[in-house]
Amino acid sequence: MNAAGGAPSAAAALGTPGEVSSRVLPIVLWIHLVAGLAGACALMAWYWPGSFFDSTTSNVWMALASDFASGEFYRPVMSPSGYGGTRYMPLLFILYGGLLKAGADPIVAGVVLMQASVLALAFAIYGVLRLAGAASHTAVPLAGSVFCTAVYQSYCTDVRPDYLAAAWSIFALWLVLSYGRKPRARYLAGAAAACVAAALTKLTSPLLAAPFAAWLLLTRRHRTAIRFIAGTAAILAAAFAVANRASSGQLLANLRAMATAGMAAADAEAAAGGFARRLVVDPFILAPVLLGVTTFLPNVRSRVYSLPHLYFAVATCVTLAIFMSPGTVSNHLIDLHAASVVLVGVSLTMGNLTIIRLVPPTYALLTALMVAISIPVPGIPSVHRTLSRQGNRGGRRRSTVLAIHDAFLGSGVRYLSLDPVVPLLHGDRPILLDPFAMEVFFHTGHLAAEDFRRRIIDHEFDVVIVRDDESFPTDMDEGTAEVQKGVTNHFSENGSAMTRLLAAEYDVRAVRAPFLILRPRLRHD
Repeated sequence: MNAAGGAPSAAAALGTPGEVSSRVLPIVLWIHLVAGLAGACALMAWYWPGSFFDSTTSNVWMALASDFASGEFYRPVMSPSGYGGTRYMPLLFILYGGLLKAGADPIVAGVVLMQASVLALAFAIYGVLRLAGAASHTAVPLAGSVFCTAVYQSYCTDVRPDYLAAAWSIFALWLVLSYGRKPRARYLAGAAAACVAAALTKLTSPLLAAPFAAWLLLTRRHRTAIRFIAGTAAILAAAFAVANRASSGQLLANLRAMATAGMAAADAEAAAGGFARRLVVDPFILAPVLLGVTTFLPNVRSRVYSLPHLYFAVATCVTLAIFMSPGTVSNHLIDLHAASVVLVGVSLTMGNLTIIRLVPPTYALLTALMVAISIPVPGIPSVHRTLSRQGNRGGRRRSTVLAIHDAFLGSGVRYLSLDPVVPLLHGDRPILLDPFAMEVFFHTGHLAAEDFRRRIIDHEFDVVIVRDDESFPTDMDEGTAEVQKGVTNHFSENGSAMTRLLAAEYDVRAVRAPFLILRPRLRHD
């Protein structure tokens, strides 16, 4: 009854705004999940038939896995057989190499490993949310939102370690929260092991163990915090020592050469801008981060220091620090996205009215945007639109690599490919593991760069294959005016030190998109 003794008003029947939002919330989240999964599945079905990975970076992971499957665990930075150089940690390519040893196709193995990593992260987030008291009808779609980002759509065509590393870190968070419920040593031991597994997957992941130690200290478990820190450090040191010994010292040698990627003061100054630009490009990550900030700041002012709050704060700082390194792109937002989703889910469970009211309209807007980029709607940037510029089906065709071997790399031809996929799909060992590493060596003046320079100047290679993803989307044959003028001129103007060297000694003779075929330039004495 209302105050006048009559029937309840329509507004009262519906409930308060918070109650309405609570009822609408799971519906909106599930629609968002379905839209994201449908968009990603459509993109993969369109991209993958007959294709290889979209990025050179993924092909570097495939090369590391191939080396491991062949018995080489981290190649030397420089040797008579070629050039190494990587800051990638071993766990992902060990798993990948194991699949190759079992006879799996290298592309299929990479796709399976990538998707399993994303699924593992979703499962870990679900476990944390359920432990925090979230209902399954809310926890499932929130956890599944890791499949509903532009970053995921970008990297469902690749293989990267970031989702697997994030899964290990969130699993560690789950175990430490379990310890908060029932103080059992096995939970912290498992969390320490998960932190080490994350570190062996991605170099920066050990930093995400900091909130666990901080939370133990803030909850006055000082001795436990010290044991956790010491135990994690000891296990990590032992694991690193074993891996370095197994690689005959090449793991440490590679990290020494590549860990900072030639980072300079200017890179640190530009980090915040790069971080912000990457967030804006992916609103599906930006929105949860802003929701996380919305609940984080008031709670901190009220001295609420829950473990999800600490994890969100550290993940934000670590992500910003990562963007100080050259070559950092959107895949490094994955840890922050996972931390944001956890904090939003926990805040919903805690009954935070601000978050309860903000989440339904936010995710409804994200759902509409996801549908728009999945169709895709003209005029709206999308992964589909970007990939469409690469061909009728968008994929990087395996047949292109095979055609290059048939036309240009016959028996006895000495060749160098700056993308390892060309030799890998032909069963050869790449001479150059990672073109980015060689660029770093040119920047830092490493001996490997000088050796590479000598071999190029001496025209040691009959053919050099360079990847160009954007400039030349169509094939061009040797001797055409486009190759002789436009392509070669553009190639020579590239700002990369390594490419400038190649342009001085080699001419572009043909284009087999996305590859340029180079032959030694004739010298006139």
